Amino acid sequence: MLEGTLDSKILIISDIMRARETASGRILEGERRDIIENSMSSAGILNSDYAITILGPDCKQTILNSKANILVPLGSKALKFLTGMDNINKYHLSLLTSYAEFGNRKVMGLLHPETIQKDYASIAYIRWGAKKLKQEMLTSSLNIPVRNIKTSLDLSFPEIVSYLEDIVLKAQEVSTDIETDYHGVNCCGFAISPTEAIAIESRPDKWKPTEFHKLWDLYRQIWESENIGKIAQNALFEMWWASVYGIEMNNISFDTMLAMKYLHPTLERGLDNVGRLYTPYPYWKDGLGDWANISHWRDHLIYNGQDTTGQFMAKINMEKALESRGMLGTFRNFIMPQVQIAHSMQTRGLRLDPDRLCTMQENAERDIQAISTSFESACMERLQRKININSPKQVREALKEIGIKIPTSKGKETVSRSALMKLKNKHPKEMLIRDLIKINELKKKTDEYLNFEADPDGRIRFSMDLASDENGLWVGKKSLFNRGFDATSVPQVVKNCIIADEGMTFVQIRLNQPELRFIAKDAPDYKLQTMLSEYKDVNRFMASKIFRKPEGICSRNEIKIAEQVIKSANEFDAPKMFVEKCFAKTGVFYTDAEAKRLMQMFLEEFEGCRKRIDRIRKEMYSKRMLQSETRQITYYDRVNDSLVRRALSWGPETYSSDQISKICLAYKDHELVTRNHNSLLLQVDDSYGFLEGVFDNTEIKIGSRWGSLENV
Repeated sequence: MLEGTLDSKILIISDIMRARETASGRILEGERRDIIENSMSSAGILNSDYAITILGPDCKQTILNSKANILVPLGSKALKFLTGMDNINKYHLSLLTSYAEFGNRKVMGLLHPETIQKDYASIAYIRWGAKKLKQEMLTSSLNIPVRNIKTSLDLSFPEIVSYLEDIVLKAQEVSTDIETDYHGVNCCGFAISPTEAIAIESRPDKWKPTEFHKLWDLYRQIWESENIGKIAQNALFEMWWASVYGIEMNNISFDTMLAMKYLHPTLERGLDNVGRLYTPYPYWKDGLGDWANISHWRDHLIYNGQDTTGQFMAKINMEKALESRGMLGTFRNFIMPQVQIAHSMQTRGLRLDPDRLCTMQENAERDIQAISTSFESACMERLQRKININSPKQVREALKEIGIKIPTSKGKETVSRSALMKLKNKHPKEMLIRDLIKINELKKKTDEYLNFEADPDGRIRFSMDLASDENGLWVGKKSLFNRGFDATSVPQVVKNCIIADEGMTFVQIRLNQPELRFIAKDAPDYKLQTMLSEYKDVNRFMASKIFRKPEGICSRNEIKIAEQVIKSANEFDAPKMFVEKCFAKTGVFYTDAEAKRLMQMFLEEFEGCRKRIDRIRKEMYSKRMLQSETRQITYYDRVNDSLVRRALSWGPETYSSDQISKICLAYKDHELVTRNHNSLLLQVDDSYGFLEGVFDNTEIKIGSRWGSLENV
């Protein structure tokens, strides 16, 4: 079966006819057809440029008779039929060669439109593929650059040294990548171009002591050189490992992972995806067998070389993409300098007060024991038996005995934290549920932030991820060696255990309501702008409206409720979402009708905020793209309330994070300790002159202990 002509430049091969397609007699039907046709049309490919066939008895002959320059299998079945590759999720957009029985034809697979219907955001890859097909359909030749990867298996030690000294050290820019195992760095690669690289075994057992030290001294010269730009995929990983060996990696000129997330905030940022979109190289991440098993050294080294050359090629094409979108200057001058700041933070770490930590651990254990005792007493009184609080089965049975219906997840009853929070909303006065949640929270806090492992020198180190979030937020986690904790979200009890280094003082710079300031300007809402410019407390103002009392006597909890009202209203939360968030934050329960009324109060008070919601909703339906002073984002998901909520939070969150980044860059010569989306912690000696130039709309606190800083 063939739709189109054998003279078409592109031949698309689908897998099977679905029921609707069988009924209509067309290979693709409805939305599946629209996905292909619209993507081709937007890329400038005419209907006459492509034909569609389907796997079946006549498929092979149709392919042989076709004059198409490129074959396009849709999905894994068609891909395997043509090439033997059996995972379209890995090989889509890769330029491949068909089996010899099909004439060694040029092939580029695409995700099947049915996959897009299940995960609509993946339509980005169909559209990207159509643009690639526009170029590839012009010729049947497969023009993939040949990579020259030299390995230490094929070179003598003097040849390796000569290559590093005479070629790598004299390059203006190199792409670098390391591979590690539990021994440390086991190989290191350098690419001097998109097609030439060297990959070297780097463990001490592979070399004589003098050779090993010579090798690592050359690595040091390359990495520390200010004259050689370094390209990397997640440079912070390479930088941290270099520091383990006493090497400071300088002049990181380009990070392909950061560039990927900057260009396409909603897409995956891994090197496989970077390579798929920005290099002509077919998917290489597992194309060499068991490369991760370092007994297969050749595969391991070639893989390392493929990474470095892939990074180099991606860098060239990504720079062109950044420049075409007017983003290159901001990426170079604003995004990339943050890498060195993050590296300094995570390797400097936090100074720990071990005595205070011990006290906090004892207090936490005492609190857990007290609540557990209360829980056990209540169970004995109401159920006449003890319940093992660590047994989900016993907890479920106990709750059911007192008449509580257990929530389900994937068809199974669950008493997870999220399930308990839902039960807390439905049964706000049930103390058993409250005790379970308190114990859950205390144990989680204790496990993550009190029972952590510090480094051998007693400091707490952590990792920073600058590109995991579509809103540009820095995300923290444990250190490279699974020690420490997330330093971007530290509870007060742990901040009390963190002290400044000897002779230094902490300075915390916190933005004053940054997200609300962005919204006031973006709306624009002049009443909100005026209040903020006069440093009026908008949360307290709304609390007075909600609870009908003077601002001065509003309680702390009432102000927290008002704060959640403002946030939920601006993020277009459904009433049910507000109820859950507010209850989790304040312990106060509202009905859906009351929640709707509260958010309505804010939007009536600040009419510009309502207009902003309507405007962004229209932008999502019309162009799905937003732009700020520093960033752009395109959404590919289906437009619905969930997507509108994401779009509404994008501007405020990126603004807040970018403002902190600007402060970081302004004070990069000071000892920056840690940061989150709206505050920066640094430490200084007794001179505070730099505070005279601190940014507007910030709050400053100073002290020697993080948990007891005082306002300036």
